[in-house]
Amino acid sequence: MAKLSSLFVTFSRVAASSQKLGINLIRVAILVIFVWIGGLKFWNYEAEGIVPFVANSPFMSFFYTKSAPEYKDYKLKEGEYKFLVTTPEVWVPDWGSGEHGFPLLTGAGRLVIKDTAILAGALVVLSDSAKRVLNQLK
Repeated sequence: MAKLSSLFVTFSRVAASSQKLGINLIRVAILVIFVWIGGLKFWNYEAEGIVPFVANSPFMSFFYTKSAPEYKDYKLKEGEYKFLVTTPEVWVPDWGSGEHGFPLLTGAGRLVIKDTAILAGALVVLSDSAKRVLNQLK
């Protein structure tokens, strides 16, 4: 039991000392994701792929103020409610296999869930950067 306890303490020390490395890896990962996936937005296939997200977003739907009838096919109907409120079709539909709905995610659903991890990583990086700035101002 003492050996297991010692191993746990050693592992904890290594994990605690790796925070700076982890934060730097998050920085690199966020940069790669934003540059790569952001750069893809300049290709037509990617721009068309985000139409349901933009058309149903309470923060970005204003981009469709001009006549663009094809995006209206993606808009949620009045009063329609999905779990991920602003994004249609995130759950696997009933294709007859008996496996559908929550928790099975479509490609769109996986995209949204992946973004939550990126946002969490961005918050960690923001917090760490703010601490550095505040320390330098002292």
